[in-house]
Amino acid sequence: MRFVIYMREMPSVSLLEIQRIVRDDLRKRKIAPTQAEWYFENEPMRKNWQDRTMGRLCREITEETVFIVSEFSQLGKSMIECLDILSTLLEKKVEVIFIKEDWLFHPFEIPRTGEFLSKIVDSHRDYLSRLTTTSLGRVRRAGIKLGRKGGPMANILNKNKEEVTTMLENGVTQKFIAGKFDVSEASLSYWLKTKSEKK
Repeated sequence: MRFVIYMREMPSVSLLEIQRIVRDDLRKRKIAPTQAEWYFENEPMRKNWQDRTMGRLCREITEETVFIVSEFSQLGKSMIECLDILSTLLEKKVEVIFIKEDWLFHPFEIPRTGEFLSKIVDSHRDYLSRLTTTSLGRVRRAGIKLGRKGGPMANILNKNKEEVTTMLENGVTQKFIAGKFDVSEASLSYWLKTKSEKK
């Protein structure tokens, strides 16, 4: 039996952490890390998966192989790509293990579609949540202020209410006014509507 481990660095999990997760799982399955072949994806994820390390692995992999990944989202850059890769592996009659989700796919066992897709969606939602949290934390630590420049839209327009009103009365377009105060036309339109409703 051949054991293949596929890993790639992810924004939400370091490569060292992924290695630790995989090694712990191998120990539980009584597989020595030296028994396994370790593959690290070091090519840009914007490339088609068939042109990356994953694609080369899928082309040369054979039956009697166990393909181990730390989690479902490690396979590719999107849910569609992950499903495409999983389908390719199962067609090659390869056994696939996802450690985090505790999933084991046998090539001759077709999972029930509804239940399977539900699990996949939950797994990918969890990954996106972790990715967003990690990215926001990195941006905040860098001192980058998020949100609209100059504060909330309503505060900007309320502060300049008289000027906005005068400009509108003089026939100035909403597009020009929105650009002047760095707000979107939709925001300006909504603010004007709310203001008129309060009268």
